[in-house]
Amino acid sequence: MKQNKPQHYFNPSGQYVIRRGKFNLLIYAILSILLGWGLADVIIPFLTNDITSNTAIPYIIILAILLAISIALLRMEIKERNSTITIDSNGITVDTEERIKWNNIQRCFYSTGFGKNPDHWLNIELKGGNIRKQVRLNAYTFNERKLIDAIVFYSKRELFYRTEQDEKEELKFLLKVLYILLIIIPLMCLLMYLLT
Repeated sequence: MKQNKPQHYFNPSGQYVIRRGKFNLLIYAILSILLGWGLADVIIPFLTNDITSNTAIPYIIILAILLAISIALLRMEIKERNSTITIDSNGITVDTEERIKWNNIQRCFYSTGFGKNPDHWLNIELKGGNIRKQVRLNAYTFNERKLIDAIVFYSKRELFYRTEQDEKEELKFLLKVLYILLIIIPLMCLLMYLLT
């Protein structure tokens, strides 16, 4: 009689590696080019006195801030473009950090934010307290089912589960973000009103 082998969603013959995607790098590069172009489009007429300073300065300030943020994000993506998450029989290694061994891990769980483009997180809770490592997965190319299957397969125990406390913490974080947005948006509107 033939026994059925358990089905895996990944190749269990070697380690499971999640690589960083290149999409964000491309988006930030295009955004930086467009913002630089827009800034030049406002600065050149301002320098040649084709438009007044009252009209140009608010746009120059806003575009320069957005360009600086875009370039900072682009530099971060370039710096981290070769990052990987490796899951094998010894544990989980994120980038070049120290490996987290399976015997030190209490549990793992996957969490997702809300909205149009939610954040995806791999949460690793260590034994001996509330020490938790969060790995943001948005920049990585991965399959959620394969990730869970690899953790369960290599750890040789059921480490992947969520608790009610996890749900509460996620809701607290979302409320903090909402409060911050409710403060920033009116301040930006006030700034635009004062500058015009």
